[in-house]
Amino acid sequence: MSARPRRDASRAGLAARVPPPAWPLAALLGFAFAACDADAPPPPLEGPCEGPPGLYAAGSCATLAEGVRPYAPRHALWSDGAAKGRWVYLPEGAVIDTTDPDEWVFPVGTRLYKEFSLDGIRLETRLLEKTDPEPGLSSWTATTWVWDETQRAVREETAGLADALGTPHDVPSRAQCGACHRAAVDLALGFGAVQLAHEGPGVTLAMLVAEGRLSAPIAPADAQIPGDATTQAALGQLHANCGGCHRGERAPGELRLRVDVGLARAEDASAYAAVDRAVAYVGAPPAVTAQIVPGRSDASLLVWRMTQRASDAQMPPLGTQRVDEAGVAAVRAWIDALPAR
Repeated sequence: MSARPRRDASRAGLAARVPPPAWPLAALLGFAFAACDADAPPPPLEGPCEGPPGLYAAGSCATLAEGVRPYAPRHALWSDGAAKGRWVYLPEGAVIDTTDPDEWVFPVGTRLYKEFSLDGIRLETRLLEKTDPEPGLSSWTATTWVWDETQRAVREETAGLADALGTPHDVPSRAQCGACHRAAVDLALGFGAVQLAHEGPGVTLAMLVAEGRLSAPIAPADAQIPGDATTQAALGQLHANCGGCHRGERAPGELRLRVDVGLARAEDASAYAAVDRAVAYVGAPPAVTAQIVPGRSDASLLVWRMTQRASDAQMPPLGTQRVDEAGVAAVRAWIDALPAR
């Protein structure tokens, strides 16, 4: 990895109507890996179909458009059990600015797609498209495309939609997109070094390095989550579900939950900055005494907020109405294993 100034590491029934044709292999593998937190997404449709702009070849929802490739983050964002497919388009020859390996800046023309489905029913496909070379919210266009009951056409949705196609899934409004994405320097959250440092299907960090797509190459070994299996599971969960906002020097509550590139020890991981940090959060029960209390997940504000829903206390604050029980269990196991102080 190229030398650069380092930050302090501690900041650190519809389904029955859809025929089941076969996927192109690359797309199928990308879907399967991306859906590690939910049921398998539906296969693409053969025959006439008009999907989200630029994702598929014209008139098709089975063949990806030229240059569009599936990818999958190593640690999935919890979306109330919805299955997700993800794809990326990078303009031919374009290079991602990775001068800061934790805050990638994308070339104009980059497109990132994320599709949500439940019980085999496509619900929505979100699209982020980079339209200006400068990083930041104003340089991207965010659109959401909602699938209809035929599962062969989409329409743009800007105001948000509750209970899409009779499911519990809510489609966010365009204004809500920035609520989660604005904390990143250049909006993209799941397409970065730590999330792509795996050997699964789809676009990976090693692939981007080999293709010369990164201005400063990042070794996959430098983008690993440190610690034993228990620590890795918890920090990966926090990185994916909390690190989008809880990052950098202005992390909410000084609670930094993103894992930075280059960490070598579990003790350096971002979440450790909050160990034993006292809190006085309104609404928390008296037993909750600090952000993270080593050996006491029951007394840790982090866990309490992960278990809240339908209130200002819930975390993440958007995009979920159900507690991620497996995610909470992973974080509890890690905190309970920390040596008491």
